[in-house]
Amino acid sequence: MSTVLENLKTSNSYGKRLHVKGASEIVMACCSHYLDVDGNVKEMTDEMKCNLENVITEYAKGALRTICFGYKDLLPNECGPEHDQPQSEDIKDIEKSGLTLIGIFGIMDIVRPEVPGAVK
Repeated sequence: MSTVLENLKTSNSYGKRLHVKGASEIVMACCSHYLDVDGNVKEMTDEMKCNLENVITEYAKGALRTICFGYKDLLPNECGPEHDQPQSEDIKDIEKSGLTLIGIFGIMDIVRPEVPGAVK
């Protein structure tokens, strides 16, 4: 899922930024850069990808679902005037590459009261 924010100070004068959230493996695969601990944009390396995959694995071992957040500074008319073309795919072209990874978060789902009985 993504949204476009406007009137921001971005890396270009266009001032629009795409924010994306979703399954960690999918969003991370679309990231060419990441934010380091100081908030600096760094190029995504194989070593960093491996580190992030290890984080995802450790979260999963702790019964956490992971969600990844990323962003991309947009250019005028990039993937159409509304930045959403093509419309027919689950993942829009604008979301497929060039993202900067913001972070990976582990979330715990609360077990609903009917689940133990259903599992039993």
